[in-house]
Amino acid sequence: MIMTKRVEGRSSRCAAGCCWVLLLCLSSAQHAAGAPRAGIPSSCPGLQQGVCTAACQLATCTALADFYTSTFNPDKPWDTKPWANKQGWELTESRSCQQLLAGPARVPSYCSWNGVSCCDPAGLAEKQCPYVQSVSELKVQVNGLNGTLGSPGIINNLLQLHACGLTRLSLQGNDLTGSMTPEWGLMTNLLVLDLCEFRQQHWQQRVHSRHDSHM
Repeated sequence: MIMTKRVEGRSSRCAAGCCWVLLLCLSSAQHAAGAPRAGIPSSCPGLQQGVCTAACQLATCTALADFYTSTFNPDKPWDTKPWANKQGWELTESRSCQQLLAGPARVPSYCSWNGVSCCDPAGLAEKQCPYVQSVSELKVQVNGLNGTLGSPGIINNLLQLHACGLTRLSLQGNDLTGSMTPEWGLMTNLLVLDLCEFRQQHWQQRVHSRHDSHM
């Protein structure tokens, strides 16, 4: 099941001063939309006693890098520049995650990338996030990300991030197309999923209709 929540005045970019924020529940979307594909990420290596260790950090960095590649399509027919702010993410164009994570840094490189927030000891203690050094929030809004919601390059990497500790995801105002596939329903640990105001109006109408069907 997918529940929708209307949030008034969330952003001036949202039509009529409101957005649709989708909250994924334990009774996930695949029950209504069929079974998810085989071979999708369901676990994360290197999670130990509330910490995302080296193996987890490598899996996280790789998923972020692949998500960036999958949503950066300059030759596709979208009308905006892809990834207007790619601060930090562009490092993956010339360096491997092994290189980015090498060295004595106390915080992984990806924690300073645009839109990425990592779990710290204080957040863990307050139960705001599950694993220190994991990506707890990905908030890349109105930034020209493009691609298809159900493509493996997008959903598989988001599922890997979810398995490694992602609890909040906001992709509001980007150029993503298509509908939510059953795999989206596997992200049952998400507290917030904000897919407000994509450019494809038919997708927004689908979300609106789904909400109305649960009224």
